[in-house]
Amino acid sequence: MVAKAEVNIELLPVEFFRELTLRLRGKVELIAFSKDSRVIAIGWCLHAGSTYHMLYAGLDYQLNGQFDLYFNLMYATLDRALRKGVSKIHVGQTATAFKARLGCHSEPLYAFIKGQGPLKSRLVRYGANLLLAQMPANPPADIFKKDSHE
Repeated sequence: MVAKAEVNIELLPVEFFRELTLRLRGKVELIAFSKDSRVIAIGWCLHAGSTYHMLYAGLDYQLNGQFDLYFNLMYATLDRALRKGVSKIHVGQTATAFKARLGCHSEPLYAFIKGQGPLKSRLVRYGANLLLAQMPANPPADIFKKDSHE
C-alpha cells in the first residue's frame, strides 16, 4: 500500500510492530484476512484510552477487486473501534477521498523547522514548501439520511 499511497510516508520495519506489541500489551491489534492459508490483508491498530488509531494497513492488490479488501479491512477496523466505545477514531494519513466518503474529515498537521544560521534559515524559509506535501482536504460526505419531512 505504501507504493500506491497519495503521499509516501515512512515504511516501518516489522520489528517496529513486534516491539509495539511487546511494550503495549493488550492495546495493539492485528486484523488479518486470509485465503487458502495465505494472509491477503492486514491492519495494525492501537487502542489508547478513548482513541483508536489505524496505524498501518497492507493488502494484496491483485485480490482487492475480487474481495474488496480495502473496504472490508476499513469496515472490520471501524467495527473493532466502535465496539470498544471510543470517542475518536484516527483512520490514517492516506486514501483521503475514500475516507471522506465514509464521513471522515481531515485535520491539519503542522511541523516546526528552524534552520540554525543565516544560510540554513533561508533554506528552511524558502524551501519548506518543497519538503512538505500540501494535501488538499476532501470535504466529508454527509453519510446520514435526511428526513424527507424536514
